[in-house]
Amino acid sequence: RIVTRFATLSSSSSSSSSTPEPPIVVMTEIRTFETSITCSDGVRLAMKCWRNFDDGVPSRRKILCLHGWLDNAASFDRLAPLLLRSLSRGSDDDDDDDHDADDATEIIALDFPGHGLSGHKSPDGPPQLLAEYAYYVVEFFDAVGWGSPFEESTTS
Repeated sequence: RIVTRFATLSSSSSSSSSTPEPPIVVMTEIRTFETSITCSDGVRLAMKCWRNFDDGVPSRRKILCLHGWLDNAASFDRLAPLLLRSLSRGSDDDDDDDHDADDATEIIALDFPGHGLSGHKSPDGPPQLLAEYAYYVVEFFDAVGWGSPFEESTTS
């Protein structure tokens, strides 16, 4: 998927043509991929990821998307690229070339157990409780290295 950002530059040459110059288009690739983790109870959690940066660049923003009941991570297929584009617009006025590091954003949509591409709990085990999803979110934070969701952010 491609995000298009527009920046217009004024022409220094005086041209007699009345046709306005088209805007310069800067293309930023959005990397989309799917992966999964295995939780401590053996349930596999699937997730969809969207990034606007290359591997090895630390993400400045981390956004976790959680779906509702009878839904899945694919609910964010249209929203995530739009959100990445929206968050990147703030740097269009910057003159420096290292705006990618400032805009590095990672969005992950998690599939809860029994939804989307995630595994199911054992049918002979205890029933699935909605409150258990909080434990799966904490396991997600641990598995992807985002730190604890309960720690206060120190980024400025």
